[in-house]
Amino acid sequence: MNKLEQDYREFVDSQFVKRREGTDGFLHAAVGMAGESGEILDHIKKTWVYGKPFDHAKLREEMGDLFHYFMQMCIKLGISWEDVINNNVTKLKKRYPNGYSDADAIARVDQDDVANCRPSRNRTR
Repeated sequence: MNKLEQDYREFVDSQFVKRREGTDGFLHAAVGMAGESGEILDHIKKTWVYGKPFDHAKLREEMGDLFHYFMQMCIKLGISWEDVINNNVTKLKKRYPNGYSDADAIARVDQDDVANCRPSRNRTR
């Protein structure tokens, strides 16, 4: 983990004080990401539908808030953002070996790997 990520992780962890244990922590992070994604989408919608000026500073602010909750989820999962990036690149290289195509998007050959990793329905809780 690089120093920037470590410093940011420590900062986010210091801010992540309410509802952080167990399922509450995952839900807090997930709801936060959904909420911030909604704010980003709403800003773009207002530009698209109503012709409001596109505000780069506002989008950058909301992306920072989204990243804050993303880092909370990384902390809860015990992974780094590099883990997430590397995993995503591996998945997308398998899905789109020659670059994006609609056919590859529909086929989703990488999903075979995901299906094989699902927990058994017969497991005990």
